Amino acid sequence: MRLLCTNDDGILAYGLECLVRAADPLGEITVVAPDREQSATSHSLTLHHPLRPVKRGERRYQVDGTPTDCVMLAVEALHQSRAMPAAWRTQRRRTRASPAAAAGQRRREHRRQEWHRSQDR
Repeated sequence: MRLLCTNDDGILAYGLECLVRAADPLGEITVVAPDREQSATSHSLTLHHPLRPVKRGERRYQVDGTPTDCVMLAVEALHQSRAMPAAWRTQRRRTRASPAAAAGQRRREHRRQEWHRSQDR
C-alpha cells in the first residue's frame, strides 16, 4: 500500500517524523510537506509562483507552498501511483458542481501543467 504523509508544521516537524515511523509498517511512505510552518493556512493555494519540490531523501520532498499545495502536487505529480485516495475522489466529485470550485480546479490544473513543463527544461 502506498501512503502519503504531510502536515502543516513543515518538513522538519517532530510530529511528521513520528507519523512516518508509525505508518512505515503499513506500506510505502511518501512525505511531501511545506518547507516551513504553515499552520492556519486552511485550504490556501499558491497562485503567484511555481511550486518547486526539493527532494530531501527517498520519497521525501519539501515544497515552498501550503499544505494543500503539497497534497495536490504529491497526488498529481510526485506520488508514483496515479490512483487517488478515496477522500480526494470524493472532494473532486463534490467540487464539480460549484462554479468557484471549477475555477479553482482550472487554476490547479494550470499550475500542475506549469510544473511539468518546468521539469522538462
